[in-house]
Amino acid sequence: MEKCMFKYLGSLLVGLVLAMTVSAQEAVQVTESEVVSDAKPEPVAEPAAEPKNPKAKVYQGTYLNLDIYNPIYTAVCGNRFEFEVSVDVGLWHRLFPKVEFGMQLVNEDPEIADYQSNGFFFRAGADFNLMNFQSTRKYDHSLCMGLRYGYAHTRYALASAEGGSDYWGESGTIDGEEEVCDAGWIEGVLSIRAEVCPHFLIGLAAHLKFMPHYYAERTSVPVYIPGYGKNSDATANFGLSLTLTYQIPY
Repeated sequence: MEKCMFKYLGSLLVGLVLAMTVSAQEAVQVTESEVVSDAKPEPVAEPAAEPKNPKAKVYQGTYLNLDIYNPIYTAVCGNRFEFEVSVDVGLWHRLFPKVEFGMQLVNEDPEIADYQSNGFFFRAGADFNLMNFQSTRKYDHSLCMGLRYGYAHTRYALASAEGGSDYWGESGTIDGEEEVCDAGWIEGVLSIRAEVCPHFLIGLAAHLKFMPHYYAERTSVPVYIPGYGKNSDATANFGLSLTLTYQIPY
C-alpha cells in the first residue's frame, strides 16, 4: 500500500514538474513575441527632396539701372549732359518689362551760333532674354533683344547768332526765341547683362533709334532731342549705354 502511494506521489510530482517546465517555456515565448511586437520599426530613409529652383518662379526680382555712358561722354566732349536711370522687372527670367527716364542739357557755343536746349524723356518697352532657360541656372546673365517707344519734351533756343553784311561792313547779333517741342520715336535694343557678384550686374546695350516724329506741325526743329540724340537728316540714330545694375533681393 505504501509503495503504491509513493509511486502515485512520484508520478504526480514528475507531472507537476513537467507542467511547470512547459508553462515556463510558453511564457518565455509569449514575452519574446511581445517584445518583438512592441519594438518600433527602424525609420526608412525618405528620398531627399530636390532643391527648389528659384529661377522657376514667375517673379525674378526688380532691377535698378544707372547709365554711366553719358556722364563719361560729357566728361570727354563737354557740350551736353545727359542723365538716365531705368527700372525693369524679371518675369520667368525671360521677359523684362522696362521703363527708362532721363534728362538732357545742351550748350553748344561754336563760332557762329550759341545753341541751348534742355528737356526730359521717357522710354517704355520690354526685353526678351534669348538665353535658354536652365533649371539649374545660378546666375542672372542675360542676352536680350527689346523694343521701346520714346517720348521727349524739350525747350530750345538759338541764344545768339552773328549776322551782317560783308558788302556794307556791318555785323550784329541775333537772339532767337525759345521754342517747345514734343517728339517721339521707335527704338530697338540689343543688350547683354552679367552678374558680377550677388545682386550686382553690369550691362552693355546698343540702341537703334528710328521713325522720329513730332506731335505738332513745326516750322523749326531742335538740334538735339533728349533720349534720341542729334536730330539730323539721317533716318536713324545709333547709341550706346553702359549700365550698373542692382537687383532688389526677393
